[in-house]
Amino acid sequence: MQPTNRISATHFPYKPHPSPDAALFAAAALAHDKHLDHHARIHIIANLQESPPDRSFDALHLVRTLGESAKSIGFSPNISRYLDNEKMESCALQAQDWIQQGVTVFVKNQSEVTEFAESLPALLFACGDLALLQGTRTAVLNSRTGRSPDDLWIRSLKSALENAMTEDPVFVSSYGTCTYELVCVIARNAKLIIVCPDLLPCMMEESCRASFDAKFGDLLDADQALMISPYAPGSLPDSRTCRIHRDFTVAGISDALLAGNIRRGGTMDFILRKAQAEGVPVSRFGIDDSGARPIPMKPALPRHDEPAPAPVFDTCLGKGSYLIHYTRSCPGPWPGQSRKAYYESLIAEEPTAKHTGFDTLCRILSERKIRASGRLIRGGYQVVSFTDCAPPEISHIAQWRPGLLRWSFEPYGLAFGRDDLFNRGARPVIYSVESAYDDLSPELQHLFQIQECTGKEWYREREWRMSGDLQITPQLEAGMTVIVPTAQEACRIRETYGVKCALAEVRPLWENASKKVLPVDSET
Repeated sequence: MQPTNRISATHFPYKPHPSPDAALFAAAALAHDKHLDHHARIHIIANLQESPPDRSFDALHLVRTLGESAKSIGFSPNISRYLDNEKMESCALQAQDWIQQGVTVFVKNQSEVTEFAESLPALLFACGDLALLQGTRTAVLNSRTGRSPDDLWIRSLKSALENAMTEDPVFVSSYGTCTYELVCVIARNAKLIIVCPDLLPCMMEESCRASFDAKFGDLLDADQALMISPYAPGSLPDSRTCRIHRDFTVAGISDALLAGNIRRGGTMDFILRKAQAEGVPVSRFGIDDSGARPIPMKPALPRHDEPAPAPVFDTCLGKGSYLIHYTRSCPGPWPGQSRKAYYESLIAEEPTAKHTGFDTLCRILSERKIRASGRLIRGGYQVVSFTDCAPPEISHIAQWRPGLLRWSFEPYGLAFGRDDLFNRGARPVIYSVESAYDDLSPELQHLFQIQECTGKEWYREREWRMSGDLQITPQLEAGMTVIVPTAQEACRIRETYGVKCALAEVRPLWENASKKVLPVDSET
């Protein structure tokens, strides 16, 4: 028999804060207290007693009520220590601005809290259409998995959501994972509640809001959705904790769950079991034929085992005379591609939506440009990376990186003359300790790569970088050689783009596979 301790079909385990205006004033003020962590600030705000409407922005009243709230849970902030009258006025204006933008505050409804709800954040900030809370809310849970357009789980997710939309539900989703963002795109014409793993966008500082809009603006329609966040301005938990809070909140405010491939023992598995124990309806999608195993995440690297004879190509790979930009799978938007466009290509099952290493190579050749990226670069500098490691050397250091869902190196690349790239600004990376970064001039900081006792020997990659995009001009192309692992791919590159090729393989040593570069005679 299913448990029946779920309050109702549209149970929402939160209630309006008794003094939302004062709570926002408090959120703005407590952000200045560097001695209080996120947990303390949220609980102080949640425990604020009801204030008369005419005293919501009274600084003296706020100081007193904050003190009472803090004392009730074992904290003792001294606002007057870090906020003078001018700053208090600024905090009041900030709170009033949030109110004008439609921000309100919810606290956990302690009289109706279930065992699962005990794990939910104490406080929620919300902005948008609050009427969505009255609908039947459905969320999708899915552990991290592959992103190929022909993956079973993507097709099944699309089918499950389209079937659910016949009941006019409210979907609860988020951003920051492929599953959540796919839900936002597939259900873009449905009702959406978005749980933020950060501040509400309208409560972010201007620079952070601009960054959010640039990254997610085309994916999330903030004017139509209800945005929810468990965070107040100020210091936030670490990113892993924020993701856990997000996932618990998504499931905890939902009335029904669609569950895909859930990794046993993971956070999603724990959440799913908790929800099922409380009688939350769960439907499954995207399970393979065994009904239990998740779809494999780690793809094999391409092997040079095709029977077709290799065409004859020219090669210019003299030892030490070149730098190689290796391309690899891109499990996400291309540099310069919007997130919405990327997910639409996945849903439409476009052939290049897999973003394999070969797809990446073809995109570069089509655009005649290697786009710079700031991902994983200290300071966010936009750079193009190269290495002077030949494919056999790369085989010694190629690794599967589960956190990025890709190999560190794949057997695709573009080799350029070292002098050609040096003349365009490419320089060797500076491997050094953390403290050395601030000692570098701004002109050199894009070259910095930390080298400490982290177990990651970055220096073995012998990386070079150049700032900005690399435009492949006719002059640069004349000295360029494309590296691929198979004769068929070499034929396709040669026929489509008219460039020189060399065959190569990158095989991680533990796979006990051959590692070779196959230079071939010049084309006649």
